Amino acid sequence: MKKILFLLIFFKIVLFGYEYDELTLKAQATVFPKLLLLDQDISKKLVDDQVVFCIVYQEVDKRDAQKIKALIEKQFGNSLGAYKLKVTIKPYQEVENQKSTAYYILNSENLQMQKVAQIGIDNNLIVYTYDKQNFQNSILISLAIKDSTIIYLNKKMLKSYKINFVDALYQIVKLENGK
Repeated sequence: MKKILFLLIFFKIVLFGYEYDELTLKAQATVFPKLLLLDQDISKKLVDDQVVFCIVYQEVDKRDAQKIKALIEKQFGNSLGAYKLKVTIKPYQEVENQKSTAYYILNSENLQMQKVAQIGIDNNLIVYTYDKQNFQNSILISLAIKDSTIIYLNKKMLKSYKINFVDALYQIVKLENGK
């Protein structure tokens, strides 16, 4: 019986994508865009004079990407601080064609996540991930909800991204060494 249950859960994840926690998605949709404002060079990273926040997904996670987009738009409308905000969603296969101010990647194969991380590193753009386990793929920031909300910053990758954050960020994040 345990084997059957395990197989059913395994096939659900393989066939229908990763199971995302609704509360975590809501928290990330609220916090991740705000963290962009802590980048001292954000004005240099605008696309057509606006913040473009791109959510990157596998095809099986398209609904989750659309849900996150809707949550961000509901929270912020079309502005983020003093900047116009545009939220886009792109599958991993099309992300290279998407100019963006930041990327939020949903879980995928390591090589796909590493490709987006490299875009972030090459262009000094923040790359967020749903799960801090993805720090092994050179992702910079994640957020988890345990007893409290914890924002994780990949200490190992911080120099590679060359992002100038305001000092206040380091007081609110937990530094983690990516694997």
